Amino acid sequence: MLRRYIRIREHLPSLDCEVIDGLALTYNDNRRVDTIMKQLEPLKSVTKALQNDTTTVSDARALSDALIDKFPSTANKLSSFADIIQNLVFENSIVKRQCGKEMRYRGKCYNQSVSLL
Repeated sequence: MLRRYIRIREHLPSLDCEVIDGLALTYNDNRRVDTIMKQLEPLKSVTKALQNDTTTVSDARALSDALIDKFPSTANKLSSFADIIQNLVFENSIVKRQCGKEMRYRGKCYNQSVSLL
């Protein structure tokens, strides 16, 4: 939604409508929108990486750890011990298995192809 607003906001002043004038954001609000969009960019890149067919569980964990480093408040949802993980032992086993021939990052094993933000 913010992306759409950014695309149309330069055209809003040219529209002659009192309703739009009342809803248009202030200069400071527009700056906040730009700041928020810049802050959300790493999340967008991680989301795209997670949708890749070649992304492994250890890749997903590396991406999650990188997001936690950048956004510490996400730790309770993205950590390797988050409530969303259905079977922690199974996931940890997969990651350990994938680590057999893969690199280590901060003492953890991750696929070399993962871009850590």
